Order: sequence, then C-alpha cells, then structure tokens
Amino acid sequence: MQFTTAVTILMAAIGSANAAAVDRTAITTASAAAVDRRSKGGPDPPRLEDLKNSPPRDDQKEGVICGPANLKPTLGLDNLSRSQITDSQYSYIYNLPGNAVQDAGPGRCTRISCAWKTGVYFCNDNKHRIEVSWKDIAKYANDAAMVCGNGLHLPNEDGYDPYGNDFFNFKTAVETSAQKFSPDGWNVFIQGEDC
Repeated sequence: MQFTTAVTILMAAIGSANAAAVDRTAITTASAAAVDRRSKGGPDPPRLEDLKNSPPRDDQKEGVICGPANLKPTLGLDNLSRSQITDSQYSYIYNLPGNAVQDAGPGRCTRISCAWKTGVYFCNDNKHRIEVSWKDIAKYANDAAMVCGNGLHLPNEDGYDPYGNDFFNFKTAVETSAQKFSPDGWNVFIQGEDC
C-alpha cells in the first residue's frame, strides 16, 4: 500500500514538473517571438487564440500560384507582410512614389527589391508598356506571401489597417516561392535570392 501511494505521489510530481516545463517553454518561445518582432518594428504579435482560424482573405487568394517550379523558395516571406515588420520590403515598395513602369512583354520582369534573401519581381505580360502603382505591387507581394507562406489574416479591431492585420506564425511558415497575377496582364513574383 505504501509503495502504491509513493508511486502515485511520485507520478503526480513528475506530471506537475513536466507541465511547468512545457508552460515555461511556451512562455519563453512566445516572449522571444514578441521581442524579435518588436525589435524589427510593427505591432505586437497576435494572441495565440486568434491564430487558430485566420487564413488569408479570399481577395488575397485570387490569382496566386504557390511554388512555381522555376522559382527558388525562400523563408523570408515575413518581410512582405503588411503588418508584421515596419522596416520591411513591403514598406519599402509601398512607400515608393508614383508608379512602376515596365516595358512591353510578354514575360518582361524586373527585380524591384531584394533583402533578407528574398527577391521581389514585377512582370509585364502585355505587348505594350504599362504603369502600375507601387502600392498595388506591394499589395500583390503581400498577398502572394500570405497565401503561399501560411500567413494569417486577423480582422482589425483597433483601426490599424482597414483590411485587418497580416502576420506570419513562424512555427507554421513554409519555405516557398509565390506569384500573383493581375487580370490586367501583369504579375509579381517572390523567390529566394542571395541578398
């Protein structure tokens, strides 16, 4: 009887110790992620309970192809998120003045940004020269990254962004490339680069 009681007490103690270790690990991981995101700028990371059912919006998915065979994959898709990092490729492209100009295609592409081992390209498939707003190009890069990189779109409650917030959960993010096509004959693709 004493042996059974001792084993029961020991098992309960081990169970409590393991639960505490898991809790500390979860807190440490979440804290490290929050510090990392804050050091890069941007809003606080989303709460874990909000991440369970937050896929990209339907309009973000339109025209997106994930992992085209001719493109190199990258893990740097978080730099194309609208909300996660303020000093990012998305912010750089979005804040360029005026419009991007691309000569006649089809298939004419120019790399417009390269940072954190991720290149962003703007392509014209029309047989005439085009001009596209830098803001639209940044949106397409964000959408492609969100859809193909397992990004999370959170509805907005605080007015930070009229479309809500886009984030990457680094535990579920995938290494991939992505491309988003416009019905107007242009596209944006992102791939791994040495930069």
